[in-house]
Amino acid sequence: MIMNKEQIIVVMERFKKEHQLLLMLLYRIQSLAAQAMQEKDMNRAFRLLQQAKQDTRVFLKNLDLHADWEKEQLYPLLRSYCDEHLVPHAGNLLDTVEEDHSLAELYAEMFITRVEQIVPPAHRHEIDLAAAALNKTCCVLWDHFSREEELMQPVIERGK
Repeated sequence: MIMNKEQIIVVMERFKKEHQLLLMLLYRIQSLAAQAMQEKDMNRAFRLLQQAKQDTRVFLKNLDLHADWEKEQLYPLLRSYCDEHLVPHAGNLLDTVEEDHSLAELYAEMFITRVEQIVPPAHRHEIDLAAAALNKTCCVLWDHFSREEELMQPVIERGK
């Protein structure tokens, strides 16, 4: 897949724009989890997790759309670029990046299930387990976005 400079710029702009949106959502979700873990009032902590659950569902929908676009547009461009420029270990990194989506979705679903299983009044242990699953989701995704941006750096430089 050979792309001209203008096509590369369009792909890069979309990549950056979507990552900014996803990272803002991710930050909000992780903040809600942290607040729930620190909250002394278990009813308030539970409400924070319920909000995080709604936000996580929105995030996952956006992530799925982004992942579909990446598979169709971005990853073929990256694979082509890395093959053409003999970027070491790029294929392995791309495989890992693609697997991150599945792992993050697994942890997110675990979080959602844990929140749905809480029957008020919530207990500290239930809050902490759910928040920990959400935090793990966020950690996987922070690493994922960081790896993707690292992989994109040479292509971004080429597009300038």
